[in-house]
Amino acid sequence: MIVTLLTLLLLECATGLFSTRRHIVDGPLIHLVSDGFSRVLTIIHSGTFNVVMALVIVHICAALFYLLRKRENLIFPLITGRAELSAEAAAQEGSLASTYLATALLAIAALIVWGITSL
Repeated sequence: MIVTLLTLLLLECATGLFSTRRHIVDGPLIHLVSDGFSRVLTIIHSGTFNVVMALVIVHICAALFYLLRKRENLIFPLITGRAELSAEAAAQEGSLASTYLATALLAIAALIVWGITSL
């Protein structure tokens, strides 16, 4: 679900750069594409938004199902990024996530967004 949502959000952002709403709100890179192609990207942009919203609702319903039916709280770890694991699972898990790596990736992403929008 995470990979799907992230992929759709990437598509949403990419098409939003070139989409238009009849000059009320235009994407920052609309000047780089033709009007026809911009309309196609606007349709994809709108459709992707609807799919993302539907998947977010499914994701929230699944988390609530686990909380209410299976008595497993997935919401708190979703917010904090930390989950309590059994001793066996913790031994196998290892540490793949790094706060420094996450901060560096966030900074790189911010620079990429800044670079794209200032074209």
